[in-house]
Amino acid sequence: MKKALKALAIIFVAAISIAICSTAAYSQKIINNEADALAVYAQAKAFVARYKMSVPRDVILRLETEAQIQSDFSRQGRSGANVEAYYQPYGPECICIPEGLSETEFFATAVHELTHAWQSSACPMQDRSFKEGLSSWMTAQAYQSKGRVDLAINYLNYISRTDAVENQTVNKLNMIFRSKGIDEVINYVTSNSKYTE
Repeated sequence: MKKALKALAIIFVAAISIAICSTAAYSQKIINNEADALAVYAQAKAFVARYKMSVPRDVILRLETEAQIQSDFSRQGRSGANVEAYYQPYGPECICIPEGLSETEFFATAVHELTHAWQSSACPMQDRSFKEGLSSWMTAQAYQSKGRVDLAINYLNYISRTDAVENQTVNKLNMIFRSKGIDEVINYVTSNSKYTE
């Protein structure tokens, strides 16, 4: 009986240790200042470059409140959507991301918007769902690279519920990436303006 209780106690302590370590691993800095934002933005630029989608020009990062982002987006005549972040291709070219995101969320959001910046010159004639499909696929890759498969799955589940074509694009890119690699993903997205079977 003593051995069984001792074994149970060891298992319990191990489970608590794992839970504490998991929580600590996901307790991240909140991005609320320009220095932290620029450091994570540099990581995001390096990440998209590894996926052969580097942007060959300097795209300004603007850290704003959620209210500022909504106001800026509406002022550009693009109201009607509750936007969380956005890429602006001109006047000046920039990416606007809200303050208050965790480091991983900020990283994934920056990757998503940098992918749009790459698309603006590499394949500008794509329809919206196809563009969002590639950016969403990259967002999921970004979450996975940070060890947050849970966030990647949650994000992709949201996409599957909200935009069928975007979801089909994400699934197609996953299939291409797993079977043929990033070069074929780039070939597919630069050769098509919309989702194709």
